[in-house]
Amino acid sequence: AGVDFPARFALGTSPQVVAGVAALVLVVDQGGDQAVHLVGLELETGALRWNVMISSAPGGAPLRPTLGEAEQQLTLVTGQGVIAGIEPRYGELLWLRTYASKGEAGWREGPQGRGQGSAGARRGGNTRDPGLIFTPGLLWCAPPDSDALLCLELETGAGRALLHFPGGKLLGSAKGR
Repeated sequence: AGVDFPARFALGTSPQVVAGVAALVLVVDQGGDQAVHLVGLELETGALRWNVMISSAPGGAPLRPTLGEAEQQLTLVTGQGVIAGIEPRYGELLWLRTYASKGEAGWREGPQGRGQGSAGARRGGNTRDPGLIFTPGLLWCAPPDSDALLCLELETGAGRALLHFPGGKLLGSAKGR
């Protein structure tokens, strides 16, 4: 068995190996839309173990989704206004959060950790690395399609935007400056 749809590896995204699975991010072109899939391959055989579609948005500039792993959980920032927590052995979606993508306002949370509303409008290329930082129980990131610094609980995805940089870009910090 394999992936039988036209897909390409996500630009700049490294696979994560956890719980006997190699997790890869694929961007799938679907009739003008770009869908972000996370697939799990069995390490020993290379067989497809699971395939989860996380988000989809109208096509445009190439996406730069980012995949990370902490506390035996995968976390994917799609670059389409969506962040997801995935259990790596079975590909179970643990939680999904939407955030204010450029062109939208507000941070939305729904019941059982499910995001509410659209994935957001992407304007231009999302080439900035969101800089995933994991601390015990938390994920810190600055998605490339947002002007916010987000902090989320790894267990539930609950969280909030901590800082906003309207009209600008969050570039990172230079040593002590």
